[in-house]
Amino acid sequence: MLWRLKRVIRRLPLSDQLEIWIMIMVVFVITGMVLTKSEGIAKQKQALDGLVIETAWYEDSLKWIDNEKVLVKGLKKFYQKTGVQPYILFIPYSNQYWNGLKLDIEKAERYLNSVYNKEFSDGAHIIFAYFESKNDSKAEVKGEFQCFCGQDAAIIVDEEARDILWGYFRRNDSKIALSLEEKISNTFSETAESIMKKEVRIFDIIAVVLAIMIVIMVVYWSKR
Repeated sequence: MLWRLKRVIRRLPLSDQLEIWIMIMVVFVITGMVLTKSEGIAKQKQALDGLVIETAWYEDSLKWIDNEKVLVKGLKKFYQKTGVQPYILFIPYSNQYWNGLKLDIEKAERYLNSVYNKEFSDGAHIIFAYFESKNDSKAEVKGEFQCFCGQDAAIIVDEEARDILWGYFRRNDSKIALSLEEKISNTFSETAESIMKKEVRIFDIIAVVLAIMIVIMVVYWSKR
């Protein structure tokens, strides 16, 4: 098909050939933009249905949460869209989790696993936990966040979805104007929107490209 198109184009005057090649390049640029936009969107998922035994939304042993309504708003949206209930956990400093200034990830994960088994009787929760560091404060937030998923929750919050969640968290965390509650709430709300979006299929992209090419050719030949 491509070689036939080239033969047709070569029969045209040089100025017309140039116009057509420019239009074809525009089509490829638009296609590239569509593909680039689709890269950050996770594949479409089906929300978990009826697997959660609902619990509290958070446990704040540090007394850092001042606005529960703001925090829970984004958590509820995540739950409604994914069927996975978030649980925010603030863990006071303990040297059993830290090697100096570095969090011991293995010990932290073992602790979160024990918390999960103690707090939940389903597999559809995700724990988003903050491990307070030594001499930490809400103003500085020098500790580390970790997440831990139940078996069913991991179907929705897989590795790709976790990357998306951490990406949104880093972006929100960089916004100085946001409160801690807003940073966490926005992260879960935006993550839910992203990971539950319909994926951009290759057939959709091809259809768009063909439609654009048809419109271009119709417009072009109508001028002749």
